[in-house]
Amino acid sequence: MSGPIAMLADEIELEIKAAFLDAIEDIRANVDVPSLIGAIERGDEEVLGAYVADRLRPVQDIFARAFAQSGILAAERLGLTFDPMASTAVAARSSAVAGFMRSIVSDTAKAMAQAAFRTTMLSAAIAGTVLIGGVPAQAGDKAILVREIIGLSPTQGANLTAFRAALENTMARQPQPSSRIGYRRELPVVAELPAHVLRYLNASQRSVIEAASGTLDQNQVDALVAHQRRTLLKVRAGSIATSGAVTATNAGEHASWRQAVENRDLGPEWRRYWHDVGDEKVRHAHREVSALNPNGVGIDEPFATPLGPCLHPPLEINCRCRVELREAA
Repeated sequence: MSGPIAMLADEIELEIKAAFLDAIEDIRANVDVPSLIGAIERGDEEVLGAYVADRLRPVQDIFARAFAQSGILAAERLGLTFDPMASTAVAARSSAVAGFMRSIVSDTAKAMAQAAFRTTMLSAAIAGTVLIGGVPAQAGDKAILVREIIGLSPTQGANLTAFRAALENTMARQPQPSSRIGYRRELPVVAELPAHVLRYLNASQRSVIEAASGTLDQNQVDALVAHQRRTLLKVRAGSIATSGAVTATNAGEHASWRQAVENRDLGPEWRRYWHDVGDEKVRHAHREVSALNPNGVGIDEPFATPLGPCLHPPLEINCRCRVELREAA
């Protein structure tokens, strides 16, 4: 579907992505990592979550603005007005913002916490022989890993930590020239990384590690990890931005329609109809929603979907579906 609200969603998606990336880089540049690690080791999840939430406030503000704008546009399309400061609209906005931000903050904080604990796991698994950031894996590695993981999801964090550990392990196993005689000798035996670490690596990462074997130095390891981190962060930022734009605009529309019902500007003959974007990326479950609700649903009635009842999109991560309101024939 096209129209002012779809155009707004496209604009908001770009804004949320940029704001999220800026916020994450600000955290990485200014964070007191030892204090965060202290909170992690104390199990103080509230402190960690509050810190992340505070730095992501610009994302929350963009979401709230998009909610209000989409509600106004939805009302204008019907020749009505929408008051985003009405109590029901404020409550709907607060609920939508909280739901959207909750998973972002939780996953970001969880990834950082897991990075710190994963360091201990790696150290025990390889008996301190792998280097992390050029030092034994029992020394200054927590700060390095936690800072690298900031902004990533838990799964991405596990992937990046495994990638660095594999590169460091490969570097540690390389033959080195002897300064005394000049021939190349093998380093002392270095333990292989355990399978539960290697399973997080994808095929592309394994190819990079294999290609770099025998030529790695610490600068190359750090550069490869930094490149992978940027790639993973952009992927997550894109998913967050898409979900945020779809959630904010659909929630704003729905709040506007509810307000019109409360004001008796819309009657029960008005129905909501689910639409997917109609391209090859649409998932089966999303495409099925229209067929499961051929007569539409009421303003406050959830859609039946293969994944369970859903009041409005997004149905799941990266959903791009929209809802149309029209009078039943």
